[in-house]
Amino acid sequence: MRINKSEKKYFEDAYKWSLKPVKDISFSLYSANTWKTFQKYISDNKTIIDLGCGAGVLLYNINKIAKKYNNCNVLGYDFSEEAILYARKLCPEVKFVIGDVVDTKFEDNTFDIVASTMTIEHVDDEKFIEEVSRIIKPKGAFLLNTVMKTDRAWYYLKDKNGESVLELTHLREYTNTDELISKLEKYNFKPAFLETPRIKFSILDFILLRLARRFKNKYFLDVADKDIVVKIRKMLKIPIPGYFAIEVIATKE
Repeated sequence: MRINKSEKKYFEDAYKWSLKPVKDISFSLYSANTWKTFQKYISDNKTIIDLGCGAGVLLYNINKIAKKYNNCNVLGYDFSEEAILYARKLCPEVKFVIGDVVDTKFEDNTFDIVASTMTIEHVDDEKFIEEVSRIIKPKGAFLLNTVMKTDRAWYYLKDKNGESVLELTHLREYTNTDELISKLEKYNFKPAFLETPRIKFSILDFILLRLARRFKNKYFLDVADKDIVVKIRKMLKIPIPGYFAIEVIATKE
């Protein structure tokens, strides 16, 4: 990702004080149908990359499915060393590369499947989609999710214009699906699946993060992946007003 030093420090600090990643796919994708549909694209001899893999929740689940098939190669890719430290613990079998998601340096037509969750809103979206189109093989599958907000969206974080944003480093939050789909089509992607589930956030997550920072104790972060805690986190998920995810699977024509 092409971000300045202050933004990189922001992300690295955020990962240092983030909840321990879990293996539950619902903490990466908001629709169970998205994950169910995406799995159909994984089969023998697939080369798969998670661009902007973060702490590795989606990556773990992709690798778990890929191991059921022969000769699959799964790769994690992120700009943040701190994120990859988390992801390595969750996915010790997976190889990782640190780099820029809009300039990956991979050869053309390298991957059968590209996945990316909550990354495109942090970078130049057209450059990102163009790069994915370059590195993915013809007929390859591209799983993408990002943020969509309505005119009734509200969140406690505000940008420089006083508007609600889910993350202060977002360059954009789409206001409709057509805007994203048109850019995918511009770079030779044909949407095969599209859903717009509500974005939900667990009240317990907020409490654990606040306690960890208040008492400067990472115990509150480390318990986040315990089975009973995960169950409670899921039970206490509530929709963020006016916010949805765009979850799309597209194939390269």
